[in-house]
Amino acid sequence: MIIHQNLERALHAWDHIQPFWRYAQYLAGDFFPWSLLLPALALFLWKSGARRSPLARFLVLAAVVPFLLLSCSQSKQGKYILMIYPFLALLLAALLQPLTVEAVGGTRIRRLGGLLAGALAVPGLALAAVTFFHAGGAKVQDHLALYQGPLRVCAVIILLGSLSVVGRIMAHEGRNLVRETALTLGLVFLVAGTWGFHLLDARKGYREWTQAVQPLIRGRRVFFWQTVRSGAMVYTDHLMPELRTFDELDRLGPDDRLVALRRDWDLDMYGLNPGTRRRFDVILRVPVGGGEALLIRRISDSPKGQP
Repeated sequence: MIIHQNLERALHAWDHIQPFWRYAQYLAGDFFPWSLLLPALALFLWKSGARRSPLARFLVLAAVVPFLLLSCSQSKQGKYILMIYPFLALLLAALLQPLTVEAVGGTRIRRLGGLLAGALAVPGLALAAVTFFHAGGAKVQDHLALYQGPLRVCAVIILLGSLSVVGRIMAHEGRNLVRETALTLGLVFLVAGTWGFHLLDARKGYREWTQAVQPLIRGRRVFFWQTVRSGAMVYTDHLMPELRTFDELDRLGPDDRLVALRRDWDLDMYGLNPGTRRRFDVILRVPVGGGEALLIRRISDSPKGQP
């Protein structure tokens, strides 16, 4: 597992294959709005002499080295670089800490505060246009219809937060810029992570999958074809070891069951083809998260009439 999920995934990836620069895009979005301050942070570290500090050098290396190493991997997901964000946050704290001093110059307050206010205002206005004024067209509106409530609340929170940051800039209150921005983001995450996630989880369909599949797998060994998806497994209280080759599939017993996503099962790879798939029977199909989860059994060894 260690070799397969690390070395082989890095050098000979079979999923999540992305170009070299993809982590820069993930960083810009996932670390937003603080990612807007990264150029200012680099300039600060270079000009202020902070780069000579052992602590600063350690933090820079702790962020940059994993970022570059992971960029060399063929398989990339945004969650893989979560480890570097605490180190970037500590470096940004060194950049923003002078704002807590009353004597800090108004130019610096306006420059950093303007970046933060703009970073909140732009997505806030875009979200308000989509949710309150139906911008984006019928396709966008149809896709977001279920989430209008939490999205509208988030739009209001973000716009109020940007106005609050602007007010702090005009009052030359640099010490409150970060607090106002962080409070705004915290409230957005609170709404999206509770109300929004509750709506999103229902659309993924994994709870419906669990209710349908539980009677068919109770007391049986269950396996997963290719990379296991936690949503298909976690609610069932079943461990699902991964199978990756047809030889492994061919060793399934008559009472064993196989879970697969349709997009993986339909691929003519790893020994699967129309001929080998005919040895198996799909006994359950449930839509999940824009795809379809399948429960599969072997045909040849399955007693007739047994689900």
